[in-house]
Amino acid sequence: MIRPATHDDITAILQLSAAMHNESRYRTLPYNADKFAAVLQQLLDSPQGMVAVAEREGRVIGAIAAVITEHYFADATISYELGLYIEKPQRGGLAGYRLAKAYIDWARSRGVDQIDMGITTDINESRTASLYTRLGLNRVGTVFSGGQ
Repeated sequence: MIRPATHDDITAILQLSAAMHNESRYRTLPYNADKFAAVLQQLLDSPQGMVAVAEREGRVIGAIAAVITEHYFADATISYELGLYIEKPQRGGLAGYRLAKAYIDWARSRGVDQIDMGITTDINESRTASLYTRLGLNRVGTVFSGGQ
């Protein structure tokens, strides 16, 4: 089941984000749960923020977070998916698809001019790209990274 997250879900989402951090290319950066908890609280309290969770048997197994903002160079709005993660043992079902679709539907319902989703974690990139394509999004670029 996919549902909007509440403040009561923050602890479970933080557990997922720690797992995502450990599994992803971001594992070389120090993880700050307090900082991310504050971001989640802001998103939950803002009409421009979106956090949703996937539950299985009453337990949170995945989450997505997003935000709507003004383009920095145009008189237009853009929605950014900040992160989507499904527990490793729970992948392969419909939870990821449903969370991504919930985000896209949410962004469209708010009339944004552009909807963006990215794959920067280096986790299942080709599979995730295929999912985003099935949801009607187009590949428009590549991310290059340096540092740690």
